[in-house]
Amino acid sequence: MNAIPTKYNLNFWVHLAMLLATWIAPFLFDWKWVLLAYSLVLLQFPVLGGCVMNKVHGLDDSGEDTFYAHLLEQLGFRFDRRKVKTFVRFWMFIMLGTITVVWQIVLGYEAPYL
Repeated sequence: MNAIPTKYNLNFWVHLAMLLATWIAPFLFDWKWVLLAYSLVLLQFPVLGGCVMNKVHGLDDSGEDTFYAHLLEQLGFRFDRRKVKTFVRFWMFIMLGTITVVWQIVLGYEAPYL
């Protein structure tokens, strides 16, 4: 198990804000921008070898550590880190992209921004 940073510095809070934005983006921003952002996030893993934000605050994500695992464990939840990493590095963005398309295109809700 790699050491997970517990410092609540600016990088931590920026990463947390980006994480929260990921989940609310389908309801706030136009689907084209949301899908582009999700695609760029997914591309960072194979192209850059991991999460840029994890690297910024010293989280070695070459193993099974993720920012999500860090947050969940601080809240007292224990999950298989490998499954969490698989979910947040692939399935989560597929799911959120699908929600975005269904919400905005299929159901016809317009995003208030962009």
